[in-house]
Amino acid sequence: MPPQDLTSFTRAAASTHVGGRSVNEDRVFVDETLGLFIVADGVGGQIAGEIASQIACDVVAEQVRAGGSLNSAIHAANAAVREGVPSGDAREGMASTIIVAREHPGALELAWVGDSRAYIWDGTSLSMLSRDQSLVESMVASGEIRWDQAANHPQRNVILQALGQPATRSLEVAFRRLTRLPRSTVILLCSDGLSDAVPAPELATHFQRAAVNDVRQTASTLIDAALAAKSDDNISVVVFRPELSNANPSPLSKQDFTWSYNIESKSYTHGALPASSA
Repeated sequence: MPPQDLTSFTRAAASTHVGGRSVNEDRVFVDETLGLFIVADGVGGQIAGEIASQIACDVVAEQVRAGGSLNSAIHAANAAVREGVPSGDAREGMASTIIVAREHPGALELAWVGDSRAYIWDGTSLSMLSRDQSLVESMVASGEIRWDQAANHPQRNVILQALGQPATRSLEVAFRRLTRLPRSTVILLCSDGLSDAVPAPELATHFQRAAVNDVRQTASTLIDAALAAKSDDNISVVVFRPELSNANPSPLSKQDFTWSYNIESKSYTHGALPASSA
């Protein structure tokens, strides 16, 4: 099996692996100076998902560097992916999910499309900061299935939103702005090759065992955990320590997360993260 592609920065690490696929359609991006972190998961198999995810990362980074908001940057990426190939081309229909984190002096912004995720680790709890735009998530919200049935549902990989979707469909960009974070936190962005393969209790254990502030070790360990679990998808992670000079260091509220797993009590707390769009 090929080695993981691991890149280290000052306070961040990004890693990606082909996993159980023949082609890696995931892409990762880190710019610590800009405070921008991205994971994109290309959709399409043989119709160039890797091109879609690369376009998504490139356009969002370009737009943010030019002063654009995450919302406008992701909408620009959606148009770029959709228009990236001429009608009738074999690559027509390529698409990508995306999860983006952007640091500001007093806040951490998150924006996403699809089911790539954001988590936060505070030393004792792992909390999911995003909410999947997926069929099973909508089924949970409507009460059709229970929360604990979602992970193994046969349609768990069906997403409701993606970059590159037809212009006739309105793109919904989910958005969160966090102005308070616990001290000594670590943020994880990942594709579903990790989140589908490694359950929250195991993810939390890997964070707990990693050396303090060693994001490189954490990123590498998470990829290895997904490979050990025989993930059948590409696996990508970005792990970073946020720098929010003016943020209020305090615990998250239930409105900040979908769920939180405490490694000491070995219990979940269900949050009240609203389904909002930018």
